[in-house]
Amino acid sequence: MKDVYRWLEDPDSAETQQFVNEENKISQPFLDCDERKSIYEKLLKLWNYEKYGCPMKHGNYYYFNKNSGLQNQSQPEVSDCGKYLIIPIVKDCRDNILYYSELDTTSTMPSKQKMHKIIEKLEADYDYITNIGSKVYLRTNKNAPNYRVIVIDFENHSESNWITLIPKNQKFLRACLRSLIVSRINMLNTPKEESSF
Repeated sequence: MKDVYRWLEDPDSAETQQFVNEENKISQPFLDCDERKSIYEKLLKLWNYEKYGCPMKHGNYYYFNKNSGLQNQSQPEVSDCGKYLIIPIVKDCRDNILYYSELDTTSTMPSKQKMHKIIEKLEADYDYITNIGSKVYLRTNKNAPNYRVIVIDFENHSESNWITLIPKNQKFLRACLRSLIVSRINMLNTPKEESSF
C-alpha cells in the first residue's frame, strides 16, 4: 500500500513547510477566537500535574519516569544489562545530547549520580538499542538522514572511535527494529554448538 503522506515526515522540507502554511491559513481564523486564552488556561491546569511512568525492575532497583507537570519529555532508560542509566536531553522533539551513568547495584543508590556526556552537540537523534558491556548500540541520523546503527564504547567515546554496524539505508533503517538487532547481536555472541543456525 502506498503512503501518499510519506513526504510529510520530513518537517524541514520546503514541501512540508508549504503544506503547514496552507493548513494554517485555513485553521488560524477559527483558532483566533475570543475564548482561546481561557481554553489555554484551562488546558494548562489540566496538564500541570505530577505524572509517573510504570516502574521497571533492573537488578535490585525499581526505576520509573517522573514528570513534575509541564516538563519536557526526555526519557531516561536503564540499559538491558542493568548497569547503565542512559539519559537523552532532547531539544524540540529532535536532536539530543546523550549522557550515561553507571548504576551501582551493590549499595544504596545516591540521589545524585555522576553523569558522563557521550554526545556533546544537538545535531542529530541518538536512540538506545542495546549494549554489550561498555559498548552501546545506537540508532542515529548523524550523517545518515535515513538512519544507521553505530557502536560507541563508553570507555572511549570520541567520535573518531565510533563504529558503523549497519550503514545508512533508505529502506531498511527507516524504523529501527530493536528486537531484530538485539536477536542478531545475541546470536553472534552464542557459541556455535548452542546456536540453531
